[in-house]
Amino acid sequence: MSVLVLIVLVGGAFALNHWLDLRAIFQVATERGWGEVRISWAPFARFLASRRGERHYWLSYLDEGGRAVRRLCKVVGVLQGTAGVFLEPVAAGSAPRARPMGRAARTVLWAGAGAFLGLGLGIAACFVIFPGSNIAPAYGVILGTPLGLLAGGLLGALRRG
Repeated sequence: MSVLVLIVLVGGAFALNHWLDLRAIFQVATERGWGEVRISWAPFARFLASRRGERHYWLSYLDEGGRAVRRLCKVVGVLQGTAGVFLEPVAAGSAPRARPMGRAARTVLWAGAGAFLGLGLGIAACFVIFPGSNIAPAYGVILGTPLGLLAGGLLGALRRG
């Protein structure tokens, strides 16, 4: 029961923090006279060279001239030293683009997926081969994971794109 209370308290703290961020961004936008303000969470913007503790949001609005503008907002809390909302200009209609994945990263990703798939298939196959055995999952892990890792790594290394 105490774990459930802890989960509810932590989830509530995150929800409150998100609501306060939205409220602060909306307040900054309305103080500047911007209309039709839309704010959406940008969960992956933190990987674009930000520091720990910064929360990012996309802000779309109409400026004083009626032009549609889109900005990336960064909200920094009091614990990071400088509290406030920071707006970064972004070209109209654009979003941060992901770079193509390199061969090494693609190989690691495919190897991990292959290991996971090999683990599941190995355990399932060993339950079929050794029905009712308590040791079948161990055989599945021992046999399936390395084979899946190898197969996935090879597929990732050979795959183009």
